[in-house]
Amino acid sequence: MNINMTRPSGTQAALAALQIASISMVIVVVNILIYRARHLFIQWHPEFVAQELPTISGAISVPRSGERFAVWMAVSAPLLVLGVAVILWFAWRDWRLAGQRGGLMPLLLVLVLLCQIAAACGMVILSQFRFPDHRDAHMAGSYLFFIAQALTVVLGGFISRKMARLAWRNGMVFAPANHRLRWRLMGIPVLLVLAYLALFIIKDFDFAGWDWSIHQAYVWTEPATLSSFLIYVGLFHLDAAALLRRYFSRSAT
Repeated sequence: MNINMTRPSGTQAALAALQIASISMVIVVVNILIYRARHLFIQWHPEFVAQELPTISGAISVPRSGERFAVWMAVSAPLLVLGVAVILWFAWRDWRLAGQRGGLMPLLLVLVLLCQIAAACGMVILSQFRFPDHRDAHMAGSYLFFIAQALTVVLGGFISRKMARLAWRNGMVFAPANHRLRWRLMGIPVLLVLAYLALFIIKDFDFAGWDWSIHQAYVWTEPATLSSFLIYVGLFHLDAAALLRRYFSRSAT
């Protein structure tokens, strides 16, 4: 029997649809929020932009965009946790189907969930507490989000690498090829995080003739890093979509 044509259960199909819907909404909403906030700030404050481009933190300091940003972040954060929790449940199920018991995998799965919860808390904190009145709380939320979401991606990549080596069994959700793809593409958000951290450190130094270019690179690397985090999580849609195709296929058994 072709494993790819094994019909999943209704519960699995419902969870796959939930994963796709929740994470897709977060990807779309958050990306619109971060780029729209910067675009509006540039329109509203041309005198500021003549000196420097705004960071996302600076852009959402304007109540007109910051308040809407906060509302949608409060909606998106739990949806992201929900979608990741479904992914982790599928991973745990595949791990058990492969006959694996114990080892580091259960710990890694729990750590990913905890990191994603922490990142979601950071999303809410940084959006609810904004410049200029709540600088310290905002920065704490920003650090929490970036660090926790980066760890979510890195640990998720290592999980994919480990699970790609499992012997394929009937009923598994994640294809080894997709695991290998995610392991390779994990390098993109990791490189962006490293670039963002480097630019964050050096932007305050005096580089004659390069200050403007460094600042521009910094403010554009920030949203690119955020987008890469979310797109990486969205790569798990490859397997969820395949599961739904099998569920609705007439030839599946």
